[in-house]
Amino acid sequence: MSWPPTAKDFERIAISVADEQIADCKVLVYWSSPEIMIIDPMCFANTEYIEQTWQVDKYNINIIIGRVD
Repeated sequence: MSWPPTAKDFERIAISVADEQIADCKVLVYWSSPEIMIIDPMCFANTEYIEQTWQVDKYNINIIIGRVD
């Protein structure tokens, strides 16, 4: 997947997370392994990040995408 992620990439992640969660949350995705989504992360790799918050239904999903893990 090419860096940086697009708005469509963020939207896809937000919708996927909202389907699984029943509350506002934060999700971390490393672009080198985008199929792994870490809900409410506590540790972060030393890499470049892009962050956006999306609202899906009534939930706010804070998405953090790191370039590499």
